[in-house]
Amino acid sequence: MERRKFIKQTTFAIAGISMIPHVISCSGKTLDISELLGKINQNLLDFSKEGNDFFSYYSLENHFKHEFIKGNQAFLFEQQNKIVGFTIKEEGTSNAENYIEKLTSLYGQKNKVIDNLFGTEYLWKAKNKNIKLCYTKPYEGLEQNMHYSEYDANSKLIVF
Repeated sequence: MERRKFIKQTTFAIAGISMIPHVISCSGKTLDISELLGKINQNLLDFSKEGNDFFSYYSLENHFKHEFIKGNQAFLFEQQNKIVGFTIKEEGTSNAENYIEKLTSLYGQKNKVIDNLFGTEYLWKAKNKNIKLCYTKPYEGLEQNMHYSEYDANSKLIVF
């Protein structure tokens, strides 16, 4: 009889603990996406997922935060249930130089990957991740946006 009571209480406790992320996300909690890289995150279960078990992504609008990037939309990329990278879209390019200075102070030497009529892209390499910042140049009919990405240095995905 005590065993049955123990199993029942344990089951309720586990169910209660597993519901915590759902309750928190429903309350409008934001995810600190810079902490998710390389992890399996149960908090994402409440967000819309596109893809399959091998590769998928989540689109987050205003439900995330980053240490210093102020974007309004983020995409989290997941490969085999592990977050391998994310991209934050920020409207406008006015903060580009500030971000470049901040990233250079944090990660050292930057490499210019692309520089053409339409935009510029820089790459920084850290111990276990790569960081990219790309932004558009003023061009007729082209929206002015910045994209900041962090991704696993070992990731072979083409989305970065």
